[in-house]
Amino acid sequence: MSGGKEPHTCTFMTPSTPRYPMGLRDALAEAVTIDEPISPILELSQSIRKYGSQPLLFTAVDSPSGWRVGSNGGTIVALEKRTGLTGLELVRNLQAAIVAKEAIPIVEVDRAEAKVCENKSETDLTSLPIPHAYQIDAGPYLSGAIVQVEVDGIRNTSFHRMLIRGKDEVTARLVPRHLHKIVHERRERGDSTPIAVLLGPDPIILLAAAISFEFGRDEMEVAAHLMHNLLGQPLRLVRLSNGIRVPADCEVAFEAEITCHDEDEGPYVDITGTADRLRKQPLIRFHDTWHRNNPILHALVSGGAEHQTLMGLPRLPMILREVEKVAEVTDLHLSGGGSGWLSGVISLRRPTKSQVKDAIAASFRGHPSMKQVVIVDDDVDVKDHDAVDWAVQTRSQADRDWHIMSGLRGSSLDPSRSAEGITAKVGIDATIPPDADRSEFIRHI
Repeated sequence: MSGGKEPHTCTFMTPSTPRYPMGLRDALAEAVTIDEPISPILELSQSIRKYGSQPLLFTAVDSPSGWRVGSNGGTIVALEKRTGLTGLELVRNLQAAIVAKEAIPIVEVDRAEAKVCENKSETDLTSLPIPHAYQIDAGPYLSGAIVQVEVDGIRNTSFHRMLIRGKDEVTARLVPRHLHKIVHERRERGDSTPIAVLLGPDPIILLAAAISFEFGRDEMEVAAHLMHNLLGQPLRLVRLSNGIRVPADCEVAFEAEITCHDEDEGPYVDITGTADRLRKQPLIRFHDTWHRNNPILHALVSGGAEHQTLMGLPRLPMILREVEKVAEVTDLHLSGGGSGWLSGVISLRRPTKSQVKDAIAASFRGHPSMKQVVIVDDDVDVKDHDAVDWAVQTRSQADRDWHIMSGLRGSSLDPSRSAEGITAKVGIDATIPPDADRSEFIRHI
């Protein structure tokens, strides 16, 4: 990297005496508790959105099960408070876990020691307080569910939204990535795919599940690094009856199988607030339900603060890795205006014009779905939308500092892309010119 910058160090939590469990309810220890009765149909999601990033615990959601509902334990606000890290420190710790070469031991415990195995029952999804978040949605959705699979020597963990079809069936969206590859290969042999569907593991584990890796990389190994580095605790797994090992302290674990049949899935309001279309997707059949005493169902509202964090935050280490090859990064952020996905802001320390241009190209390599990036100086708060807009208005000229790139592959979540998935991207240089009188660009209010 240019500039001869000193190597970065990461702040890690010192491993402490084990204080199990470590799960969703640990992350909700300081949540706002809402005891008033509330319906899971539209009302629950409206209330969660109203509170923004605030961790929440609902104790009276209308459902036959009587389960509580928790939300926002995985927002950036909650993660920073829980880990004691802010901004770039948290991103660097994620980056360290992603590139780590040495394994952190994963502890496998007996079911008697696993909180998730405190109860076992037949599955009845219709009895649970699963949110129907938006009127246009096809029905109630498990939006925060992650799937754990261990077949043919491969373990994979990933997020998949699930449309409730009945007591023990869902249709899950499988984008053409790792789980889709595993399922496709097994279907060609006529085999279903045994899985576990998880609700309410520790949000640190959710971060690992949301990171994009090469096929065959085990997300649980990265989760072990994150649990050790960020919380000073080991990752504990327990083996269910179908052989799948799951986080021992998650709230709920369903034993299930991805069948060889497809059914309708969608429409569904996704992270951008626009509705994804109806399509044929794999049918999953649920079997037994394992859950903790007095369980908490994790409700992740699509397009909300927690969704944006868990989807966008794992992209920042990739952006940071690429941009640091060309300039010194002081902070970075995926903005709410881009739904935590399409638009980014990066601050650099005294960059040259060529470094800014290189940083723009590097940021799109790090996050190909991003559509716009603004580069600012380190006196601008990347999380303050008005401050970033101020920098754009006072430190850039569109015909000189806005770099427009056409004909690039874009995000499938952007409805303005072409039918072939092609988009234009813009990088805005909102930095003070190196040869300018800096005093003219300083904000005094």
